[in-house]
Amino acid sequence: MDDMPMNQPNTLLQPDCLADRVALVTGGGSGIGRATALALAGLGARVVVLGRRAEPLAETCAEAGSDSAGAPRITAVPCDLREFGDVDGALDRVMAEHGRIDLLVNNAGGQFRAPAEDLSANGFRAVTRLNLEAPWYLTTQVAARSMIPQRSGKVVSITMTPRRGMPGMAHSSAARAGVESLTRTLAMEWARYGI
Repeated sequence: MDDMPMNQPNTLLQPDCLADRVALVTGGGSGIGRATALALAGLGARVVVLGRRAEPLAETCAEAGSDSAGAPRITAVPCDLREFGDVDGALDRVMAEHGRIDLLVNNAGGQFRAPAEDLSANGFRAVTRLNLEAPWYLTTQVAARSMIPQRSGKVVSITMTPRRGMPGMAHSSAARAGVESLTRTLAMEWARYGI
């Protein structure tokens, strides 16, 4: 593999172990999402990053650079994951460009601190919409469009642990517990498809 313009962490994995695999990473414009996208690209995957803001996504793409054929290692599809129409359009584009999705990393999320008694219904809904509904919709659509038909795939959902209470985070804790339970349930339901 040619030199990459990114710091690749030490790994036991072979440099091209994800060659010919397509990975979709939400929240790929910063933090854990960016690091995950760069690591997957470093292992040879064709990576697509999703997020609301185009500029940070473009920075992730630029940091990854291009492969020896001049193709970008990471491409960006700006998308508001809370809007199911945006998600459908993003998946249409990914499937048209790549023909498959082998790995989905649900990383995007957001929250704010508020005592439970002061939390508005709109605030609760906003957090659960991004942290629970969005991963549910994206995951089921990726599975239906690609993973179930190809009878293989991996889904990784990154979240904080919901097993401990956190003052001021009732809304986020509820959403994260939902993601953990959803992920376990889908793993059981889709095991027959190799997901």
